[in-house]
Amino acid sequence: MSSSATLTHYVQYACLPASQTNDYPALNSTLYAIGFGQNNKTDASRFSLQNAIIYSYNSSYCDYIGSQTDWNGQLCAGIY
Repeated sequence: MSSSATLTHYVQYACLPASQTNDYPALNSTLYAIGFGQNNKTDASRFSLQNAIIYSYNSSYCDYIGSQTDWNGQLCAGIY
């Protein structure tokens, strides 16, 4: 950022784990995914901010269902 952000009701600090933390987020944690994009093929609101509640899983679960993933930079998460 070119300048400091002003904290408001809508702009807050992001809480991040300590850099030496290896197992974050903890298994079965509630996670919040946010971003821009379509949530189905017919949704025209791809420019609207979307959000979803997902849960962290053990990486062996994603391996079991066939996901090809680099666990150094990704995590296993989804819905129950």
